[in-house]
Amino acid sequence: MTGPVPTALVISILAFAATGAIAWNVWWLAAASYGDYRKVYVAEAEASLADVFSTFPAERVFELSLMAAGVAFLLLTLAINPIAGILFGAAAFYAPRMIFSIVRDRRRARFEQQLVDGLELLSNSLRAGMTLPQAMELLVREMKPPISQEFGRVLQEYRLGTDFDEAMLRLARRMASRDLDVLVNAIMITRRTGGNVGEMFQTIAGTIRERIRIEGKIKAMAATGNLQALVMSSMPFGLMVALFFIDPEHVQLLFSTTLGLISVGATVVLVIVAFVWIRKIMDVDV
Repeated sequence: MTGPVPTALVISILAFAATGAIAWNVWWLAAASYGDYRKVYVAEAEASLADVFSTFPAERVFELSLMAAGVAFLLLTLAINPIAGILFGAAAFYAPRMIFSIVRDRRRARFEQQLVDGLELLSNSLRAGMTLPQAMELLVREMKPPISQEFGRVLQEYRLGTDFDEAMLRLARRMASRDLDVLVNAIMITRRTGGNVGEMFQTIAGTIRERIRIEGKIKAMAATGNLQALVMSSMPFGLMVALFFIDPEHVQLLFSTTLGLISVGATVVLVIVAFVWIRKIMDVDV
């Protein structure tokens, strides 16, 4: 006959089972959250890539983000400590998305610069007797990207059965341009009420050209302030990197002690606030 099972053994088995169940639930929740976040990230990356007419796979963007985060985590962990690795790894994970945002903003800026010449081409084509779709076809053939790509998409959607006004509204939403919003609204109103579309394009082109000229003068005057903001914002981090090569032990204290982490966090927050504040002061709306 066997004796009673020891109480310690029963407690150990129950504790092991509870720990396993908790670990399984945590793993399942982490895997589900990872899958959901990956889907959201890939969907946003696909939208950003579509906006810039890029054929780069969105899944590859997510993989590059993970790779950048892993490399930054390993390097900073070996160089300083795991806390610094986590902070810089998180920043490296979002770096590809920031790069795509910069590329998209620059593309929109080039579009706005081309819009004046595009409107004049449309105006001259309409005065020559072309219809608006025919004038846009000429614009697509004669002008360079990104304006040729965007108006080419409008024509493609129109040929596939989308209402012309709806295709133009989609263009305005993609580019998020104030000038383009004015143009699209003017086209919709003129198409419904009648009027000289060519003359309207010429008027809008002149207005945009004058606004761009004034904005250029204001940006030239504010360039010094923006440069000072950039230099002053990067100075604390540049000094930290320089001190790390001169005296790494003291720099490591910033990431290995509670007071150091608080100081780093407060510095980052104050630098960001100051940079945004200066940029808001220098950003004059025309």
